[in-house]
Amino acid sequence: MKSVSENVEKENLLNLYHESLDKIETLERNLEHLTGVMIVLKEDLQIKDEQFEFLYSSIRAQTEQTAQSRDCEEQNLRSRVELLEGLLLQRDAEKEQLMIRLSEANRKLILLSNTKSSTCWFNSIPDEILRKSLMYLDDKSLSMISCVNKHIYSCASADNLWITRFRARWGKSRQFRVRKDGNRCWRTLYGSCHFIDDNWQKQRARVFECKAHSGTVTCLALCGDRMVSGSDDGSMASWELGETGLYGSPYRQGRSAKERERDSSYMSAHLLPPPSLPLAQLVEQEPSWWGGGAWRMRRSGGAGAELGTGSTSRQQGCSKLRTFHGHGGPVWCLDYDPVSEQLVSGSYDRTLKVWDTCSGSCVHTLRGHTGWVSSLMLLKGQDKAVSSSWDCTVRMWSLEDGELLHTLSSGPGNALYCVGASADGRTVGAGCRQAQVQRWDTETGIPREPLLGHSKEVHCLQLCDRVVLSGSGDASVKVWEASSGKCVTTIRDHTATVMTLQFDNDFRLVTGSYDKTVKVWDMRNTQAALTTIAAHQAAVFCIKFDDYRLVTGGADHSLKVFDFASQPFV
Repeated sequence: MKSVSENVEKENLLNLYHESLDKIETLERNLEHLTGVMIVLKEDLQIKDEQFEFLYSSIRAQTEQTAQSRDCEEQNLRSRVELLEGLLLQRDAEKEQLMIRLSEANRKLILLSNTKSSTCWFNSIPDEILRKSLMYLDDKSLSMISCVNKHIYSCASADNLWITRFRARWGKSRQFRVRKDGNRCWRTLYGSCHFIDDNWQKQRARVFECKAHSGTVTCLALCGDRMVSGSDDGSMASWELGETGLYGSPYRQGRSAKERERDSSYMSAHLLPPPSLPLAQLVEQEPSWWGGGAWRMRRSGGAGAELGTGSTSRQQGCSKLRTFHGHGGPVWCLDYDPVSEQLVSGSYDRTLKVWDTCSGSCVHTLRGHTGWVSSLMLLKGQDKAVSSSWDCTVRMWSLEDGELLHTLSSGPGNALYCVGASADGRTVGAGCRQAQVQRWDTETGIPREPLLGHSKEVHCLQLCDRVVLSGSGDASVKVWEASSGKCVTTIRDHTATVMTLQFDNDFRLVTGSYDKTVKVWDMRNTQAALTTIAAHQAAVFCIKFDDYRLVTGGADHSLKVFDFASQPFV
């Protein structure tokens, strides 16, 4: 067999040799013909020897250059082919190793299945140690290992495990805000909160626009599926938000029959129009407490967009329950207590009004400020409210009888833009025109050391358990240590005045600015915003959020609701 193959190979080589000789002879004959043709052309055209040599050398050089380029391309192609062949060989080797490992695993699996005692070695680990070991796994790994067998699945589904993971990721406050019913374990709650959190970061939400105002939406209050908005057109509106799409509205679970009946009456009753009100008495010249020159405000449409209408308004995702009228100027601030159902508002007319949300009537009108009321806050559970004003004072009021309890001064010429209070009401703070945050002890009235660091006026403020947050006209947000007053973090990402902020006392911070954007932050890493939402076509004046929704109001007269617990997404 070997001799036969060698003879065949020799015969093939001889054939190739004779074919090559034939080609050489053909090329030599063609060359002789071409040489004769060139001589005839030279004589007919009377070309000199120098010109002919120049043409010949040029053609030869071009031919050599083309040949060199072709050789380079062939070399590059050859190199790429060799590289690809090497990669293919490497992949084949890896595939072979994987097949070997797979075969070994299948062999062990067959042995285990044929063994009488086929107990997984995980089952020999005590449950307590197994649960603690599972704590160190990430979400994806924990989900994968839960599929090994029933015992591991049982340990990985324990409430204590998922409560600990929940607290580590979102903090204690959100743990207590989540409403757990008998049909939903903490693993399911963790999954739903992960879903919502992912939607926050990726801006996946149903977006609803609520229309009720003809002016800038200046202030908001959000409590579950209830919302109240205020505007510089002099009106306020209360809303009921639609159910979230994930598990239905979590706030409606456990609502009393009386509350459900009241909600139904809100939506079915034909609301009578408010009594005749004079147009908003907007002054054309600065009052005496303003130290600058003349300041003119755009005239609004009077007492509000809904003046004279007699029925509630249903819009996609939200339903307007009632419109409140009574202030003699723009409404700059409001707050709502869902327990006592008291609504308090502050206005350019220098008054605060306490409203009964069930009847829509004004219970008290609080007078005492000599400048327009810029901000207010209810002390929940204490039946008190604090307010700040451009008259450079912070005032504390009793909502039961409207009595003025305390008056705190920030100093002459230091108008106040915002106010905040600690949860226990013992400390009150205010953002000032003089680029500082002033704080007072409400029991003694003694001022504490001011928080200095901003370069422009402070427009928004929140006092929390351990920190104080402030937003300023210098486009920054500062985080202060509440006990020492030391600035621990400065957040700079907005390009214009930060008008509003809210912190959930755990890790999430949301800010709104004159640059028309809303930014969401994780306080564990403030180098960059988690997400930026272009919510409005004009400045963002107010924001409120909870675990499921974000509500924003702006100078484009719009009120937008972002529902992060709904599908499908818009």
